[in-house]
Amino acid sequence: MNAIALLPMLKRIIKQGFRVRVVFKRLPKPFEIFHSYIIDVLNQMRLILYPEKDFLEADDEMMLEIAQRYGSMIVTNDAFRNHEKYKEIATNNTIKYKKERNPKFSLDALQSRLIFENRINILATEDKVYCYPNSPDYQKVKISHDNFWPATKNDMKAIDSLCDYVYYSICYQMGLKIPRNIKFMDDSENIPHKYDDFCVLNKIQF
Repeated sequence: MNAIALLPMLKRIIKQGFRVRVVFKRLPKPFEIFHSYIIDVLNQMRLILYPEKDFLEADDEMMLEIAQRYGSMIVTNDAFRNHEKYKEIATNNTIKYKKERNPKFSLDALQSRLIFENRINILATEDKVYCYPNSPDYQKVKISHDNFWPATKNDMKAIDSLCDYVYYSICYQMGLKIPRNIKFMDDSENIPHKYDDFCVLNKIQF
């Protein structure tokens, strides 16, 4: 798994004001994931949830249980066919997404900002995304706000710093010009800093 894939969707959804959590079956081992520092930061932000018990499809059950209890929506292409008792939740509380090529991507665009070759489109109607007072799950969603806090300014700063680090790493690897306002390496170094050192060098605190 490449943890970079989480960033654009998380940043977009969080900035829109939604309360977001990512569910993993367990903490990935370093050799199982690329850019594991992203997972470390998301864990510090407490945006990743892990099941208390480790069994087959424990992560699926955790997502379905949360959706049932709090009226939350699960962004997934999984149909959850192995979970018959959650059949209604799997139908009503899931939102599918589609990966497609980003028509705005180009090397020229990448030179000026972080942009990805592919993008994720969330396939949902307004009634799936927003919960109104007349929605069946309105009371559940209200209760969820006592258990799932919104992103703070520091959380957004952390997400932005991750995006900056990913962007300037890509620029370095592709030989693109790195904007002068970001200190990416000392003059005596020929490899990029680790993320923690990058934050220190650029005086990023959150």
